[in-house]
Amino acid sequence: MTILGIDYGRVHVGLAVGHEEPRLALPRKTISGVSRASLLEMLATLAKEEAVDKVVVGLPRAQRPEQETGEGFRADVEAFCAVLEERVGLPVVQVDERFTSRAAAILRRDYPPADEHALAAMLIVDTYLDKRLYEQDNQH
Repeated sequence: MTILGIDYGRVHVGLAVGHEEPRLALPRKTISGVSRASLLEMLATLAKEEAVDKVVVGLPRAQRPEQETGEGFRADVEAFCAVLEERVGLPVVQVDERFTSRAAAILRRDYPPADEHALAAMLIVDTYLDKRLYEQDNQH
């Protein structure tokens, strides 16, 4: 299964591509300063070129449940996911992206050609793959 990972932002959108077998995710690129319509077109093209089976988008969550409001940027990401799923015709899964930006900043030292947004997308794919592996290992 090929997975397109997206670290969605209003200005910068980081992209990564990962695979279940072999379990691997790599940062691809960051798209910046384009309209939502252009972004959706670019993502649909990339999904087709990479033979993507599933899209995974990082969903912002507060560190503590009482901080979550369900409004603002999180609602924007959820709306983007709904439009993306319709546009690309693939399942779109939302994954908790807490700490991915911070971890991507640290990883940036080891992956100098990649930027933080693409690295964050890579970590989002890794989180999804880790969760699937955990769920498979714990089925009874």
